[in-house]
This record gives sequence, C-alpha cells and structure tokens, in this order.
Amino acid sequence: MRAKKLLCIGNYLNTSGAPLDAILIAEEAQKLGWHAEAWFICATGEAPTSQVPVRVFADHKPRTPWGWLALLGKFYVALLRSNTTRVVSYYPLTNVMGALTKPWGGFSFAATQRNPAHAQNPFVKLLDLVVGCTSLYTDNIVISHAVEKSFAHYPGAYRRRLKLVYNGLPPLAQGNLNQVNARQALGLPVKAWLLGNLGRLHAQKNLPLLLETLCLLPDAHLALAGEGPERASLTAQASQLGLTERVHFLGTLQGTEVSVFYQAIDIFAMPSSFEGFGRTLLEAMSQGVPVVASPLPVLQEVGGGAAVHPSMTPSAWAEALHLAQANRAKLSQRGRERSQHFSMAAMVTGYLS
Repeated sequence: MRAKKLLCIGNYLNTSGAPLDAILIAEEAQKLGWHAEAWFICATGEAPTSQVPVRVFADHKPRTPWGWLALLGKFYVALLRSNTTRVVSYYPLTNVMGALTKPWGGFSFAATQRNPAHAQNPFVKLLDLVVGCTSLYTDNIVISHAVEKSFAHYPGAYRRRLKLVYNGLPPLAQGNLNQVNARQALGLPVKAWLLGNLGRLHAQKNLPLLLETLCLLPDAHLALAGEGPERASLTAQASQLGLTERVHFLGTLQGTEVSVFYQAIDIFAMPSSFEGFGRTLLEAMSQGVPVVASPLPVLQEVGGGAAVHPSMTPSAWAEALHLAQANRAKLSQRGRERSQHFSMAAMVTGYLS
C-alpha cells in the first residue's frame, strides 16, 4: 500500500497568504503522519520558514513565453513522477496543471479558489472554468462564502463541486512584550497613536488610502509590515504628502516579530480592494487589537461584527479609526471571541478528508 503523501503546490513562493497556507497545510499534515512537501513554480520574494521540504523550480519568473513553457513542462513532469496520493493547489494556474496531471499521476486532486472569480487572470480563469466543470477536480475548495458567491454565474457543473473550508488561524509565536517594549523592539515611536497594517505591499492592499487618511490624523503614525512591488511608490507618496516621519516601513516580519507587531500597534487598518479571506484581520483580533477594515463582504463575513467597516474615503476612515480607538475594550473582546471560530483542526480535516 502506497504511503500517504501530500503535495501542496502553488505558482509563486513569497510571504503572501497562498504560499504560507500551502506550507502550513503541509506542516499540519506531516504532524498527522503524512509525508508532505510544498512545491512552487518560481520564487518572487523572500521564502517563509518551513518545517517541511520546499521545492522551487526557478528562482525568478521566466522572461519569455518559451521560458514559461519550459518551466511549466518541468513542473508537469515532476508532478507525474511524484508518486503522491493527494495534491492540493493554491492558485488557478496550478489548479489547472494539477488537474491535467491527475489522470496519469494517480492522485486525488483538490483545487482551491482563494480569490473572487473577478480577480483572476482572464485566460487562466477560462481554463479553470472549463476544467472545473469536469471530474478532474476531485474537490474545488473555496475559503469563504463570499468567494463561493462570486462563482454564482458559473455553470452548475462547476458550482456543484465547490466546498467551503475556512482558513484556520495558526497560533502566533508569542513575544510577550508590553506595548512600550514592543515598539522599542521594532524601532517605532513609543508615545504615538499607532496604526498598523501587515501584508504584501501590493496594489490589492489599497495602502495609498491609509496614507491619504493619515493626512487627516495629525497625531497618528502608520507602521507597514511587509515587502512588495508597491514599496517604492508608497515611499514616494509618503514623501509627497509630508508623511515621511510618520510612516514606518518595517520590512518582512517572521516568528515572534509578528506578535510583537500586534502588541505594538493601537489599531489594525486593512483597506484592501479585494480579499479571499483576510487572515491578518483574524490574527489582529486574536491578539486583542481593534480592527478597521474595508466593507468587502468577505471581511464582514470573517470579522463577524467584531470590526469596523467604513466606506472607502479618507474622511470615513479617519472617523472610523477614531471610533475604534474610543471603543478599544469592546472591540478587543469581540475580536478575541470571533477569532476562536476558525480552528486549524477544522481546516486541516477539510483539506485532507
């Protein structure tokens, strides 16, 4: 009998949500007796720490169509030869690749829809639609009701295969510092009213709105934890708005630095233009940090009434941030209670069942 072997696959290795989830599921499966690995087509940023083998097929994105074809062919052949029993994919492109490998690879296959349908690349979206209407997808997992609803216009053959599995909230490595010491550890102002955001510096996160809002909050500072393609433009915007002294770029945080970040800030601000789930919202809540987030259906679903959701204007955000600060104790308690609804055990069971 073949040993239980799990492969979690994705397009890009970096510190964004999908690669972290892929590695996290592999680590949890390993604890349950599976041989587990995480594979990525190419690297596009820093690699997160991992307790399972991580394989990357290229250290950067190919620059030509022929380069992409060669790389995807290499990835496909490796999947065929992997001798795995189950594959879970975390991006539409690897959803399609995994599904097309399934008949010859002899494994069960779970695609994952992490973002709303409208946020996908049009070409890959079409491929996912076609393949997703067939039995090549053993399972097609959505990570929230909001994501599931975004496929409401898809054919019934696609929608019947959708299964909801919420992301779980892994325990954070605890720094156990008070707010003053946490700020000192990260080089942040000790006495400021401190807003924070943690995630990739990407257009999806809509961080320019926070900078515009900061102009209306002369006593506030903003800490941005993460790296990404928008770093240079955000730095330039902060300079143009006269906010250089009040915007603090912390770079990528890992391990206990993440919990130290949440201990340092007063409010977690999340103005994303789209999300599939919103794990950092839950992380902040689990640490008792009040949350102000955009009024996306998925963030309201995950927040469960424990966050403030203003309309997407700087003035509305400034008002909401003041409101959250005034109701810190109530929001902190609600947030801690809400975060307990998203267990790692339920997520891992859903993916491996």
